Amino acid sequence: VKAYDEALEAYLHGRLGEALEGLEQAIERDPVFFEAWMLKGQILDESGFASPAADAYLRGFEIAPNRFPKGRLRLCQLLHVAGRYAEGLEALGASEDVRAASEEGEAWDEVAAHLAFAAEAVNHPVELESHPLAGEVNTAAPEYYPAITADGQTLLFTRQLMGRGAFEGQEDFFTAHPTGPRTWGDVRPLLGINTPSNEGAPALQGDGQRLIFTA
Repeated sequence: VKAYDEALEAYLHGRLGEALEGLEQAIERDPVFFEAWMLKGQILDESGFASPAADAYLRGFEIAPNRFPKGRLRLCQLLHVAGRYAEGLEALGASEDVRAASEEGEAWDEVAAHLAFAAEAVNHPVELESHPLAGEVNTAAPEYYPAITADGQTLLFTRQLMGRGAFEGQEDFFTAHPTGPRTWGDVRPLLGINTPSNEGAPALQGDGQRLIFTA
């Protein structure tokens, strides 16, 4: 208990590495210490480690299936993020009672839909055949990071000017428009945005009225 209390104190003060070390000690001394497993999962989750966090939550719920019901939703979400879709569906099925009584019905429905779609996609992959984009977009220079408006009438992409290798030369934005069936042309630099320095990684609002990018 002392190791857990010290780990909790470290966590509350933002010392996550120290907290995890303390939790490992607590778990080593008492492998069925429910609170230690759940706090370990929370810290790993907050640190961006979805799969290890899910493992910790799974172990906790093996020890005490009926405790901390709200954690069941997060477990399903973590398994989805970790790409462990079959386990996510299994955890979802084991959480039906919690889901039925939960006030977070929309979140449950969302993760259920995501897990079902992902599992189906993995189990029944669709063969894709790629082709170069017809028209005037592709050149000898690298083109990448495409974004398209919701109406399908404007394609925004990044072109690397000068420089032959990755991270060489300069990046600018260009736009293109449909000029025929599956063909893009009328390629123009994006005036007012491009500078002599780099612009890249564009995120384009669906209506084409707002652009977020790095420079």
